[in-house]
Amino acid sequence: MTRRILLCLLVGITASFGTAAEENSCVTCHGNSDMIDDAQLLAIVESFEADVHAEAGLSCHDCHGGNPDPVLAEDMFAAMDEDFQSNPYQGVPERTGIPAFCGRCHSDPLYMRRYRPSGRVDQEREYWTSQHGVLLKQGDTKVATCTDCHGIHGIRQASNPEASV
Repeated sequence: MTRRILLCLLVGITASFGTAAEENSCVTCHGNSDMIDDAQLLAIVESFEADVHAEAGLSCHDCHGGNPDPVLAEDMFAAMDEDFQSNPYQGVPERTGIPAFCGRCHSDPLYMRRYRPSGRVDQEREYWTSQHGVLLKQGDTKVATCTDCHGIHGIRQASNPEASV
């Protein structure tokens, strides 16, 4: 394959998947220390850049919803519109809602097939039958949920030495 064809393929693949730091209202705001003065919120953008979801071409709004139009970065109410028709803003789930929040995608075989065809899609069901899930259903919020083991915005492949699992 010639270098030119290879370069065109690489550019095409990158364009179709996007990047974690792809310009959108979330990254524009959360990555700007003039707009956000909370170091933890600023760190979200940096940690997400190496996240498995970012590697798959997903971005903030794919999980949290809202309007990703970068023009809306300075209007947080428009960017985080709970009535945004194509993908209403959901924000950060309550602790008791984390398994269902992650399970929206990770329990959907058709959705997961697009990103990880061999991935399991029964983890949410398995979680709810575990001791953690049973206790969470009973109202015990001190039990582990998905994010306690896997992390939140810096999730790595299990084979990665930096992975939390």
